[in-house]
Amino acid sequence: MESQAETEVGKLKDDQLALCGIITAYLTGQPVAFDPPLFAVSTALKHVNCDDAFFIDVLTNLENLPEKEPEGHSYNKRIAHDAQSVRMVNSNTLALGVKYTPDFVDRFRTRIYRMGEAERNEALQSLYSEVIGMIDGRNWSPLSRFRLSEVRGVQEHIVALDPLFVYKLAGSLEAHGFKAEADTLREGQDRERQIERARTNIELRLKGLEHYHAKAAAMSRVADQDYLKHVVDSVPDDFDFGYQSPQAIAVAGIANGAHLEGIVNTKKDSFIVVSALGQISNTETLKRFADFSDTECDQYRHPLGSRTQTDAFHNFHYRRAARKRLTEIRQLAS
Repeated sequence: MESQAETEVGKLKDDQLALCGIITAYLTGQPVAFDPPLFAVSTALKHVNCDDAFFIDVLTNLENLPEKEPEGHSYNKRIAHDAQSVRMVNSNTLALGVKYTPDFVDRFRTRIYRMGEAERNEALQSLYSEVIGMIDGRNWSPLSRFRLSEVRGVQEHIVALDPLFVYKLAGSLEAHGFKAEADTLREGQDRERQIERARTNIELRLKGLEHYHAKAAAMSRVADQDYLKHVVDSVPDDFDFGYQSPQAIAVAGIANGAHLEGIVNTKKDSFIVVSALGQISNTETLKRFADFSDTECDQYRHPLGSRTQTDAFHNFHYRRAARKRLTEIRQLAS
């Protein structure tokens, strides 16, 4: 259902001067004659006839404009994300029957010393995968750990491992030829970097939600390919907004097939990937996603709220988007 502001501003779609006045008033912090103002300006942006430079300028101004009174969708989403914090989790409360201590590594070293090379490598890989899965949140659920009734927004958790445990395990990995894994483990437990990254992620999500409707409307009007590519490429590859961000909307305007394929192959944000899948024409890439099995798409096989459940949920949407696009290509070819 449309708000009163959307209905009234929609009636002004042929009055370009009035539409520009609404947009200017919002961007300069002046009173807007329609309530709620955010919906009024988003509707004005959908109807105003301007060039790319105008809409890009609007987006730049919105980025720098404080959101004094969040409204509607933006406000509700903001509450969900503000409610989260960077949670520190002691790894030993997550381990099942195992305490990840320096003594544990010493005992592990003694045990693998007696093994043959193949068995030893398998044991090292297994332990490494288990620890990395814990750090990445793939093999545990915040719902059970924090006794939450639901996961709101995209969670940011930091799993705290004993630094000496990390030092000893990384040393063992490197000593037996797993240098890349050792480096990954060391980097993954850089506490200052973890905290900074988590805070940056939260701030990026919140920033995208400020003036959300206005940003979404303005972004959908931009056709400048360099600008759209820059907007999407600026999103860190391993970052997930958790909602239809302005950056995901920008993907819909990109016409370069090779660039869209790069997005599909590198980005983690599901909304960005789904949007790109809906536009590419490379059937081999589309089939790779369309052929995901039911098992790969079954979120109910995984702990509620875990990273593996999220991945399966995303796979379901990737498969559906790829199959839909393949159907469209076949219909165009017939």
